[in-house]
Amino acid sequence: MKAHITRPDVAPATVGCLRGAVYTFAVLLAAVTIGFARDEPSRSAAPKPEPKWIIHEWGTFTSLQDEAGEAIGGINTDDEPVPPFVHRLADFLLLSPTEVPPIFFQGAPRCHPDVTMRLETPVLYFHLPKSQRRVQGIGVEVRFRGGWLTEFYPNADADAPGLKSGDFQFGHLRSNTASTLAWKNVAVGGDALGPQTREHVWTSPRAVQAASVQTAKGENEKFLFYRGVAHINAPLRISRDPKAEQLVFRGQLGPELRANKALRIRSLWLVDIQPDGKVAFRTLPPLTLEENSNKILATISGSFRAADFSLNNFEELKTSLHHALVADGLFHDEAQALLNTWELSYFKSAGLRVFFIVPRPWTDFYLPLKISTPSEINRVMVGRIELVTLGQRHIL
Repeated sequence: MKAHITRPDVAPATVGCLRGAVYTFAVLLAAVTIGFARDEPSRSAAPKPEPKWIIHEWGTFTSLQDEAGEAIGGINTDDEPVPPFVHRLADFLLLSPTEVPPIFFQGAPRCHPDVTMRLETPVLYFHLPKSQRRVQGIGVEVRFRGGWLTEFYPNADADAPGLKSGDFQFGHLRSNTASTLAWKNVAVGGDALGPQTREHVWTSPRAVQAASVQTAKGENEKFLFYRGVAHINAPLRISRDPKAEQLVFRGQLGPELRANKALRIRSLWLVDIQPDGKVAFRTLPPLTLEENSNKILATISGSFRAADFSLNNFEELKTSLHHALVADGLFHDEAQALLNTWELSYFKSAGLRVFFIVPRPWTDFYLPLKISTPSEINRVMVGRIELVTLGQRHIL
């Protein structure tokens, strides 16, 4: 916007006064001009700050807990199997022609007893500054503490214990296990959609206005995708008081995170879905995770009245989650993509579950992320804890 300078009207004055005024103005103008001339080199030498990228990530940490709040292993089942073009850590296993290929769920052997958490569909979106259309040579690295990163696309340099030496196998998974994925020399920009597929678990994340990514070998997509399995605990432990039909919430932090005062869960939901699709839910008050893991953070009713269940609650729950995801930093289309991707397991699978927005320090510790270019990174992860209900225990 141009500055408009309006010159005010000048009243008649004596010639002497005008000459004096003109002389004074000329002296001042000369002084200011000299000052600007002296300052100009330092002004032009100051570099302009590089525009930062905006990188957003969403995903889900899923665990299953019994009535005592203890994690149940063997939960590496596929709620939403990914398309066959996705790369898998299992592809590095060598099988002889006479061996029957093992069945893999979530990229690991079926019902692996050490798997107490699933890392589901994290996707990374790249939003370039308006001044940049396509940038090459970007590096992205993610590390999973306590887990294996088992599936990913586009292809990445994968590493896990024993992988480089050629003796990797899906043996014991421990809390000190670690694996990494590194995407090197990635080009960002354009609107390529990646391989053809009709799987909604893959097409839903594509419905976002973000720049495409392309690897040196020509694989491209609207995002970077990865997921895995782990032997770690959820940040919340939820036990049940069977007599009072109440759920008791406690924090569950490792020693590295107990001193972090920023671990606050701002958004939580208790959700119960019946086999006929009717939904009941309630929003829960925020919780602050503390060092004392035995301290009770909240006690709430673990049951709903028959009148609380309704088919209409499906959209209300979805809207409530959407608002919280956007408030935590996702764009509207990114939040919608997350909910559409997990519609079946979030909203249409029978069971009692708790959703919560995972505190960012927890995510950054267990899933550290590195980007080679200066970026504003926002990671919004949903915690999902499936609870064993009295009805399920009765059936068992």
